[in-house]
Amino acid sequence: EGGTTTMDGLEELVGGAPGAAEVEVAEAPADPMEAVRAMDTEPESITKWKAEKAKRLEEEAAAEKAAIAELEEKAAATMGEWNATYASKLKSIEEKNAEGEKAFVAKMTTKAVENPWEKVAFMIDFNAKTTGKDTSKMKSLLIRLKTEGLLNRN
Repeated sequence: EGGTTTMDGLEELVGGAPGAAEVEVAEAPADPMEAVRAMDTEPESITKWKAEKAKRLEEEAAAEKAAIAELEEKAAATMGEWNATYASKLKSIEEKNAEGEKAFVAKMTTKAVENPWEKVAFMIDFNAKTTGKDTSKMKSLLIRLKTEGLLNRN
């Protein structure tokens, strides 16, 4: 059951098979390098796909640049608003601190205070949280000195 390898033998083998009339045998090219060159060329569908992909990537890059520019504009506007708000808050805090400092200096420079410990107690925040050492005895002593003073003690 061996077949011949000649073209006649191929036709004999294929001749009785269904669709045998559709089989065509390609002839060998005259130049053997022609087949290699044909393999090196890119099919048109791939070339078209690459061009479409390059165009799509360029469009996406342009859209991305536009989006980034828009975000930068929004960020600049937001930062401008924030800076204006911050400047106004800072100015109001400075004014409030200046008023508080004037009141503090006025109270500290008055000579009408009979008990000098009142001035000391005025400078201390007794409601502040303490960390570490217990200062409750010192606080109670300063409060007592503020109310009684040194002169009233026997």
